[in-house]
Amino acid sequence: MNISNQKISSSEITGLILAGGQGKRIDNRDKGLMTFKGTRLIDRQLDWFLPQVNEIIISANQNIPTYQSYGVNVVTDKRDGYLGPLAGIESGLSICKTNWLYVQAVDIPFLPKNLISQLCRSSTTTQLSKAYYLKTQVREHYLSLLIAKQCLQELVDFLDNKQLRVRDLLTLLNAQAIDLNIDEALFKNLNYSSDYID
Repeated sequence: MNISNQKISSSEITGLILAGGQGKRIDNRDKGLMTFKGTRLIDRQLDWFLPQVNEIIISANQNIPTYQSYGVNVVTDKRDGYLGPLAGIESGLSICKTNWLYVQAVDIPFLPKNLISQLCRSSTTTQLSKAYYLKTQVREHYLSLLIAKQCLQELVDFLDNKQLRVRDLLTLLNAQAIDLNIDEALFKNLNYSSDYID
């Protein structure tokens, strides 16, 4: 793939749902299978991704048969021990069949339904890059991330060198931050058990 000539479209994007966290702040429960306003988070994210991407991958490290029952590809971390979200992205990129992978955590249920198409339009008018992530006027959101398939080897090398920080990888890739004027409140993570009380 030649990044400089690439106009990104939904047909060239695979969605990766990061559902492989340890859930330490919710008593080690699986966030993807938690219910929020009557619906499991994984169902919400699948519904959110489905009209926006070519295909979907779930990154999970427990309850694998349950995730597989949704009929999409499910990957687990390839490395021993829990190394955080980059290990999930590595597994996702390794089976991704499209030129781009859009990454989103399972516990963010409020984002606009056309976010990925907005990001694609904005990416073609900014500096060309192998990766783009979202920001607001409040903060940067490194895991609302559009990353090129060709970055897989750089990510593998990064993890082989025991580097785990998403921000450091994005610096290495010269990733571009994009502000879509989305309210910061819509990026809220459901991190605590109290967040799941209707």
